[in-house]
Amino acid sequence: RLLPFGIFRLLFEKKHIDAYRVMLIAVDGKYRGIGIDVALYGQLFKTSQRLGVYQAEACYVMEDNEPMLNLLKKLQAAIIKKYRLYKTPL
Repeated sequence: RLLPFGIFRLLFEKKHIDAYRVMLIAVDGKYRGIGIDVALYGQLFKTSQRLGVYQAEACYVMEDNEPMLNLLKKLQAAIIKKYRLYKTPL
């Protein structure tokens, strides 16, 4: 519904983004467990508040990634969608 008038709405409201999608947050293995991830998440939180972003989506978190799932649980994040990958020999 961009044309004919939706394009104006897109252009004028692009400055008012209030949600974002976190595609990838990673810390190198040798630096895990020493608090760098906490500092990274804290900075992300402070920056998002300053910009007026109050909703985030953490996408593509593998179901066996316990550290990330524990973090999302502590943040009271809701699981709204699950993707599964299956492997089969051809």
